[in-house]
Amino acid sequence: EDKQTNLQSNLMLIDEVARDKPDFILLNELSTTPYFCATQDSKYFDWAEPIPGPSTQAVAQKAREHQCCIVFPLFEKGPLEGMYYNSAVVIGPDGNIIQGVLPDGSKVNRFAKVHIPRIEVVKPEGKLRMDEPYYFSGGPGFPIFQTPEATIGVLICYDRRIPESWRSLALQGAEVVFIPSDCPALFPERGAASEQMFVTELQTMALQNELWVVTANMGGRETCGGVTTQFYGRSCIIHPSGSVVAQAPSTEPAMLSETIDLEENNRLRRFIPLFRDRRPELYGLLTKEA
Repeated sequence: EDKQTNLQSNLMLIDEVARDKPDFILLNELSTTPYFCATQDSKYFDWAEPIPGPSTQAVAQKAREHQCCIVFPLFEKGPLEGMYYNSAVVIGPDGNIIQGVLPDGSKVNRFAKVHIPRIEVVKPEGKLRMDEPYYFSGGPGFPIFQTPEATIGVLICYDRRIPESWRSLALQGAEVVFIPSDCPALFPERGAASEQMFVTELQTMALQNELWVVTANMGGRETCGGVTTQFYGRSCIIHPSGSVVAQAPSTEPAMLSETIDLEENNRLRRFIPLFRDRRPELYGLLTKEA
């Protein structure tokens, strides 16, 4: 639960993976803190910081040093009092924050998680819950980021489960969707089922939107606020056809890398023209409030 130690660890990991001269580096959700949402404790608000702030500046120095884009997730203290977000910043190879553009043309300096889950599991040994609304407000929408190498989108963990999130990014021209995650095995004894569901739904979304998916999910055990949580890892890189081209283990932290060909998006879209064949005039039900 030492934020500065976690940040230094991230910086060391960036140095290590940068030996392969990647175009992009992705860290997991809330990368400078534990996943604290299994408890309600106001002290954790002290971990939030503005964007830009000390952590983004430290990561920006690494992006500039290694000449790559870094997708950097963190706990954000918003510009308005009392507003906090689960966010990810896209930092360019020049060390500057790349602004995202929302569908209405407005600009944002990060992606803030849109869908904020409250999930409770009752088990013989007690309740286990993820109470993210206690900490986070929902973000303003789904921006795309123009980087030197690709047009990218970002979703954070639970956002991946909402199909409209993906289609919003795909329609704006996203070629790769990066997903930082802290996905726990709510029933560790059935962790394999959770892992498979995680990978399968990402494969489905990649195929349905014909784009690349890159996700970094925490792996291993973590204790925060006296609560121990098992995370099932399985970070992966998925082709626009839905095939998994690289995958990390489930039991421990790992680094994963792969070279991808963005032209694969266009090849598949010419072969299966999903976007041409859409009938958006028939989908009005999707925009109606419950």
